[in-house]
Amino acid sequence: MSDAAKARAEARKKAILSGRTNRLAKLTSTARGEEAAAAFIREAQAQEKAQALAQAQAEAQAQQNDLSLPGFRDTNLRDFVGESTPITSLTPSPGPSRAATPSYATDVSSHARADSGLDSPPPVWTPEQEALLRRIMGGPPGAGSPDANADPLAAMMSMFSGPGGPLGDMLGGLGGREGDRVPPALKNLGLGVTGPEEMMNVPPMAQPPRPGPKSFLARCLPLLHIIATVALCLWFVVFAEPSTYAAVRGDELTAPSSIWGRWAVLAKRESESFGVHPMPFILAFITMQLVLHSLSVFYDPIVFEPTGILGMVIPHLPQPFPSLIMHSMKYLKLGGALLDDLSIVIFIFGATVWLASLSGR
Repeated sequence: MSDAAKARAEARKKAILSGRTNRLAKLTSTARGEEAAAAFIREAQAQEKAQALAQAQAEAQAQQNDLSLPGFRDTNLRDFVGESTPITSLTPSPGPSRAATPSYATDVSSHARADSGLDSPPPVWTPEQEALLRRIMGGPPGAGSPDANADPLAAMMSMFSGPGGPLGDMLGGLGGREGDRVPPALKNLGLGVTGPEEMMNVPPMAQPPRPGPKSFLARCLPLLHIIATVALCLWFVVFAEPSTYAAVRGDELTAPSSIWGRWAVLAKRESESFGVHPMPFILAFITMQLVLHSLSVFYDPIVFEPTGILGMVIPHLPQPFPSLIMHSMKYLKLGGALLDDLSIVIFIFGATVWLASLSGR
């Protein structure tokens, strides 16, 4: 290779390296500041010096190999693709001379691999780089470098939550004490490593109140509803209605057969009078329900916990809609108990009429 071709190749290589260095410096100065740009420029200059030294050594080795090997050169072949192409001797050159000459493609690929971070050891941070990173993250300027054995998440959070950091106001002030990298707000969330003394000082989280065990009366209230409703119906059927019928008619106490006969008439639906004397059963039933529901309110307070879609929607509704919905659900539960007792009443009266019709046949 002639001197002109070497000069052109060297100029082309320097232009490419300088352009890449300028672009890299511009990007780093824009993203991380002037100090980071200066650090990257120094590293690029050191790499250029190392590459120039390696190239000079390779060229010297190649010249020694060319001088030591016998051969001839053809001077008639010139200007091949802008460069003079040397024709080596017929004797093949040894392997070290070819391997010792660095190619531009290999140099570019090695630089690209180094820039991408592949197959490269982890960088060692200098104190000025750590200070620059703390200023970017918004951490305290006087904090020491994070320990390698410490929690990396806690170290990062301490930088973010320092004075002036993006999470400083959100987490409620400054970071932890001197030498403590975890702020108090993050400790309450369970982040960071705390010792036994600090664990003793951390107040326990508030737990929602759990309902205590129900009393014996509260557990027996559903059974009390059933027994009271059945007893009221049987008392009206067996005792109250016959005595009232006898008092109105002026007769003695009606025989059991005639009592069943009057109830059997209700099943036939005849046009004449049914024979069963009307009684204030509704008033007695309402009075009994008031007493039972009063016991339920005082001894078994209704705790309504919404579930499903309703449980997700209620916390997001404006006032007073959540309280209205909760009270409405409580009243609906009371109404459900009233309907259960009323269904028992209807069943008992229907069974009485059906049994009376069977006995009258």
